[in-house]
Amino acid sequence: MSFEHLDSPHLKRFQRKVTLLSAGGTFLDGFDLTVIAVAMPMILDHWEFGPGMQGLITSSAVIGSFIGAIWLGNLTDKYGRKAMYVVDLLAFVVFATLTAFAQAPWQLALFRFLLGIGIGADYPISATLVSEFSATQSRGRHSTSLGAMWFVGAVVAYLVGILLVPLGENAWRYMLLTGAIFALIVFFFRVTLPESPRWLTARGREKEAEEIMLKITGQKVKIQPNMKPKQKISSLFTTAGKYMYTIRSHQ
Repeated sequence: MSFEHLDSPHLKRFQRKVTLLSAGGTFLDGFDLTVIAVAMPMILDHWEFGPGMQGLITSSAVIGSFIGAIWLGNLTDKYGRKAMYVVDLLAFVVFATLTAFAQAPWQLALFRFLLGIGIGADYPISATLVSEFSATQSRGRHSTSLGAMWFVGAVVAYLVGILLVPLGENAWRYMLLTGAIFALIVFFFRVTLPESPRWLTARGREKEAEEIMLKITGQKVKIQPNMKPKQKISSLFTTAGKYMYTIRSHQ
């Protein structure tokens, strides 16, 4: 496929940028999933609701994350890495903002759920993009750094809470809105990244992949069409069955 140029040491700065912006999404995941715990005491003072609604508000983003990781993660293969990479950050901005302006507990739970869908989608999207742009020898290091940023986001959520508590009864709204501000910053930087040339090649768009490779490496690269047939999940079971049959026949 002629992607060996991605192993060039000259691309380390670009690859660090991709990893940093992807880690920005993981940071937001940690922040948004943690900040609700910091804000909850003030939310309970603002509204009167029982433990059932409290549990729903707290867990709604986690439930949404599960759905987003399964549903939207698969759309990256259909619509492209960059498209979903940017759209899910836009979801961060919109729904984090709406949570800050919620006028009822059920609205807060709903907006947190929709925010969670964007959170869940970002995990497979960011990990895939980092893997496809990283050099072979540093792919593991770049991928593992994504997980570490989750804990950084969680710590920042507590620090933001400490700083904003003195602002009074609406401090919890400012805490939730801070997540939208962080997401907006990451969003503006993410739109500057190119589409994955590996995904373009898999879709038969070799010319576009070559243009991107030229842009990021400074060298002309001839990319051959991907002639490998697309594998189905069912083929895994077929291969496993043949493997087990071979083992048994030799026993």
